[in-house]
Amino acid sequence: MYKTVQGKLPWHDREEWLFPKMDRNRMSASFVYGPKDVNDAMPWIDVLCTQHRTCIQAGGAVGIWPIRLAQLFDRVVTFEAHPVNYECLLFNTQDIENIESIHAALGREPGRVSMCLPKSEKGNAGAYYVKPGDDVEQRTIDSLGCTNVDLIYLDIEGAETDTLLGATETIAKCRPVIGLENKKNCFWKRFGYKRSPVEMLIKDFGYQQITSYHLDVILAPTEHIAALNERVLVARGGDTEIVTKAPDAT
Repeated sequence: MYKTVQGKLPWHDREEWLFPKMDRNRMSASFVYGPKDVNDAMPWIDVLCTQHRTCIQAGGAVGIWPIRLAQLFDRVVTFEAHPVNYECLLFNTQDIENIESIHAALGREPGRVSMCLPKSEKGNAGAYYVKPGDDVEQRTIDSLGCTNVDLIYLDIEGAETDTLLGATETIAKCRPVIGLENKKNCFWKRFGYKRSPVEMLIKDFGYQQITSYHLDVILAPTEHIAALNERVLVARGGDTEIVTKAPDAT
């Protein structure tokens, strides 16, 4: 059910990691691709979040993202719905006190769901998505009752829209920066939606897309954009520089 993988991330000194045995080097490629994804995101997250109190993140997978976010935020609440992934997450983050791992899916309303792996993603433990069922608890972000959320970051295989609709009170109260996976194959369509979560955030929630990289996008509340004009940090070719104007939405 599990396997150990030898590797070291730039931001953590652990050398032995627990991964699902069925993962055929897809998720364990985190040591090659994960650091680049996270390193590209962190300068934006750091500068766009005016405070670094609570981050809500899903899916936690085996802990690569939660570990890095925990170095920036006072508290990281990470959700992982698949039971094997969750045990790996617990093992890999056991020495990090400000990570709270929750074995549950996130969605529009509380309930129960099951996990499904597409045939095209055989051997990829990071590609499970939720479907109707009774195997694992589903919670909402609003049910956490958090009042100091500065970042929501979601990579949950198309369930981003449902999860944001279960976070409307938190978004209205906290106006967090939001990061989302936004694949071109439109996983959100498998949940019956006709527009992307990015379009929903822009049109219905008053957000503006700030940047995109790899498969992800980062958005910030439109009312915060002007205040960012003197603080935006732009990553270019591995270097960083301060610019005096926020970049155009992309």
